[in-house]
Amino acid sequence: MLSKLVACGSSLVLGLVLTATAFGQAAAQENSPAEKKREAAADAMATNQATHEPHMAAALQHLRQAEEELEKTSNNHGPSRDQAMALTKQAENKVAEGIAYYNQHVTPKK
Repeated sequence: MLSKLVACGSSLVLGLVLTATAFGQAAAQENSPAEKKREAAADAMATNQATHEPHMAAALQHLRQAEEELEKTSNNHGPSRDQAMALTKQAENKVAEGIAYYNQHVTPKK
């Protein structure tokens, strides 16, 4: 009986340590200097393109807002939260690529 209790207690402690470690790594990654720089660049692009390319700029702003909301959620959603974060960042990059393409290939209206 005592061995079962010790085994359960050890499993619980190990699970808590692993969860805390994973959460700490995700939080550290979300707050890294490189991540902050990427977020600032996306925000600046959305702001700078608001009059020139308003719909793509708005899409980028909405994706950034979605990313911020996902960062605020707990990590109690299995892999779904992390996958949503990755897909949101991928979508942000694609919108930024679309804006860059537009700026390179389409002459703005005068």
